[in-house]
Amino acid sequence: MTRKLGAARLAGAVILPVLLVAGSFLFFTNSYFSYKEVKAYTDSCYDKGGFPSIEKSGWKVVSFDCQID
Repeated sequence: MTRKLGAARLAGAVILPVLLVAGSFLFFTNSYFSYKEVKAYTDSCYDKGGFPSIEKSGWKVVSFDCQID
């Protein structure tokens, strides 16, 4: 009985940190690529002499407009 309980604790001690690291990795990669997407849009707009307007929902760009005068 105690051997099964020890194996369950060991499995929990291994699985929980792996899930936390994987979840953190996914969160930070989504944040990074969202940042890179917005930066590419805005840099391209500024290069054309415009002023960017961006609407985001979470990590997703919902709308982008480059107003050039």
